[in-house]
Order: sequence, then C-alpha cells, then structure tokens
Amino acid sequence: MNAGQGRNRIKWGRVLSLATVLALALPFGLVASSDAAKLIARDAKGDAKAPWDIVRVVVDNGKHRLRIKLAHRGRLKVTSSGRLTSVALNFGRPKPTYKPNFTVRHQMGYPGGGNGSRLTRGFDNKVPCGGLKARAQRGRGLATFVIPRSCLSGSGRRVRMSATSYRIRGAGDEGDSCNPWSKWVRQG
Repeated sequence: MNAGQGRNRIKWGRVLSLATVLALALPFGLVASSDAAKLIARDAKGDAKAPWDIVRVVVDNGKHRLRIKLAHRGRLKVTSSGRLTSVALNFGRPKPTYKPNFTVRHQMGYPGGGNGSRLTRGFDNKVPCGGLKARAQRGRGLATFVIPRSCLSGSGRRVRMSATSYRIRGAGDEGDSCNPWSKWVRQG
C-alpha cells in the first residue's frame, strides 16, 4: 500500500464519521426547533360517528399568523341541519383559566344561520378580522383556520386550544370535541 492510498482511507474514515454524527444529531436539532411552534394533537378515533369524528389537530403558532387544521374521520358531511366547526383559544392572559380568550368558528349549510367564519372574544363578542380565513376540504375531511396575529390583540406568545365539530340543530349525537385543553404551544 502506498502513502496516497493510506491518506484516502483516512479521509473516507473521517467523512463517514462526520456523516454518522450528522445523521444522528441533525434530526434531533430539527425536531427541537420545530416543536416550539407546532403541536400535533391526536383525538381518539371512533369516539364519535364519522364524519364528525375529529382525529387530529395541528396547531402552528407562527410569528404573523396562527394556523389550526382539524382532520376528521371520513369526508365532511354538511346536512340541512348545518355544521359548525370551532376552536377555542386560550393565551393564558390574564391567567391560565379554562375559559377561551378567543373562539374561531366556521359554519356551513345552516339555512338563515349566517354561514361563514368569524372570530369572537370569548364566545360572543365578534372581533373584526379582515385576514381571517377558514377552509373546509369536504372530500379530505379537513377544516383549516388561519388567524392573523394582528386580530388577536393582547394575546400572549403561547396558546392552547380546544376544538369542536358538530351538527348545529337536530337530534342525535353527531359531534365530537377535543377536550380538555391541549398542551401549550409557544410562538415560533
């Protein structure tokens, strides 16, 4: 073996060692930084009838907007009785209670019931929010809310949520909720 082959073997050994260290350490660094601003909460599958059954909620607490996505089991069903999906938000101000600081709602298919989206302080006091977006992807069973931080005046940098999806009127147990409050999600 000549001297050039020995140096190449040492270089490749260093490259493989560095690649191993990066492969082991990099994912942990990425997870730690992304977990600070994002939460994935799972709700029990089958605790409500499909398509009302919420199975997953993703909260992305960004610097400029708060994005919340609810995944339901099956396609979103909108009956003549209407459908309401809502998320209660608690920012821990003035203190962490079990009352929401804000609630965002999206109502569909309710005759004469003011279909669309709205943001309220607590449960009832409507807050003007020009950038509020709500989208229901019926075929995929998803409901997504995007709330600009500017609409959440006086809110803290961390948030927790509780979600509900149910039939607005009529008899039956068609509905589901993710209670109690989720873990706190820091702003990223």
